[in-house]
Amino acid sequence: MSLMRMLVLSDSLPIDTGYSHAEVYRWMAKNQPLISNYEILVLDMKMPRDTRTPAKVFYGITEEIIKLLKAGGVVICLTYAIAETEAKKDRYRIIHDDPPRRGKWTTTRVTNYDWLPFEILEATELYRRQNFGTDFRLKKKSEEFKRYFENVKIFHKVIEGGVFSEDKNEWKLQYFEYLKQSNELLLKSCDMEVIAVNHVTGDPIACVIYYQGGSLIFLPQSDLTPSSAVYFLFEIGKKYYELNIEKLERSPEIPEWIDNYKTEQEKTIDDKISELKEELQNEKSKRSRFQKINALLYATDKILEKAGMLVFEDFNFNVKKADIGSNKDLIIEDDSGNRLLVEVTGVKGKINSKTRKITQLWDLVLEKESNEKIVLIANTYREKDPIQRSGEENFTEKVMNLCEKNDICLMTTFDLFNLWKDFLKGKKTPKQVINSILNTNGVYEQNN
Repeated sequence: MSLMRMLVLSDSLPIDTGYSHAEVYRWMAKNQPLISNYEILVLDMKMPRDTRTPAKVFYGITEEIIKLLKAGGVVICLTYAIAETEAKKDRYRIIHDDPPRRGKWTTTRVTNYDWLPFEILEATELYRRQNFGTDFRLKKKSEEFKRYFENVKIFHKVIEGGVFSEDKNEWKLQYFEYLKQSNELLLKSCDMEVIAVNHVTGDPIACVIYYQGGSLIFLPQSDLTPSSAVYFLFEIGKKYYELNIEKLERSPEIPEWIDNYKTEQEKTIDDKISELKEELQNEKSKRSRFQKINALLYATDKILEKAGMLVFEDFNFNVKKADIGSNKDLIIEDDSGNRLLVEVTGVKGKINSKTRKITQLWDLVLEKESNEKIVLIANTYREKDPIQRSGEENFTEKVMNLCEKNDICLMTTFDLFNLWKDFLKGKKTPKQVINSILNTNGVYEQNN
């Protein structure tokens, strides 16, 4: 394969990158080369404040991008906040019933994402204004993405339209193709690979969309040095370009009738593959439960709550979620009628008396009955490796004293995680687990 070339349109990166295979041009450069002559295109959406810019530079760019994608090319979009121009364009807006049946044409402003093919622009909703965020989780941890995201401090965009299948463990981007002549909407989909998500909502903030034979890659802006940014963007683009070319060069689609001509030996192999696939899916389902419980060490909110529920279910306790608006998250009951009223929370530091969950505990003290024990399970310093949390103060002295006086057990999620591991190894019984919690007033000690 000949040397790949990357074209970058940016007003942030210097024109001289130091790499012969990467060329950087300003958005408004008059000598801008033809996009489809390159294998990789990078579009830096941190554009100048001149509101006329999008209307000027996007004329004809979509057709060139489609040509690039159909040849297996890669388009990397460095997402940024919305920039608009007063120029107007017609856009077909879908009215989302279920299934979507209607729509209408509306006149909208041109934004700095209108270079996207129309249906992808609509599905991803990148033309909408969104609030920035800082709390994200990297899901695809190949070296080039890890290094790139080490310097990502903020994201401005969430990519809509993705649908995750639990059964197949894969993402699809769903989009609508509008046939103006027949006034029909066709629901279509293409493969989607999620790179990073909003840590709280789970919405994709970076992804790869496989479209028209190529790859559309959306990444937040990174604070890498210009030379490093160009290097890692090229490495990312090169990887996906090679994958796309490999797919394009594969054999044509195999017809269904070819099954009638398979030998007995091939059929035996097919049967074995089917068995292995089923076994693999079963193992993935088992692993999924462990992965959800692992969230005890890093998550917060509903994901953390779910992890806690699964652990107490493994202890063979009766577990149920408390009513919405209640001063507790979970109600745990053993065979002897002992009940734990559990609050679960995840924080970046320690628990102090101003933490909202602590306020709820005091209300819960007045409500609880004699056979009930209040427990606060806190994922303190949740962004740190648990090894690095050693020696940190998880609860302030004031919180510890108040909880000790009010018969409240304070646990970290790491304590609960270790209890669970001891249970799996046969070192702890469910009775020992619940007794160790019932007998704790104040901070839980792991040797209980």
